[in-house]
Amino acid sequence: MGAGTLEVLTAHDISVSGLGIMVPHRFLGCELDHEVKLIITLPGIRPFWATGIVRHSSADGVDDLFGVEFTKIEPPDLARIMRYVEARMATDS
Repeated sequence: MGAGTLEVLTAHDISVSGLGIMVPHRFLGCELDHEVKLIITLPGIRPFWATGIVRHSSADGVDDLFGVEFTKIEPPDLARIMRYVEARMATDS
């Protein structure tokens, strides 16, 4: 997420509007309203691209959490996220 870098991170949460990414270190150059390009991998689904804007950043002393709002994502990929979220909600009930 830093300028010109590629990092493999785990999402803390995901929805059709965006995701929260837990990061074990601070990203330099990753400011609020900064555009990021993401490769999203969901279980059993081929990875896909999305673009987003960093809308939130917080730190708990160990990890940093970045909230990213999707700004560009293909409709079929958005549908994949929706199905994934719905399936997770069904198993949590």
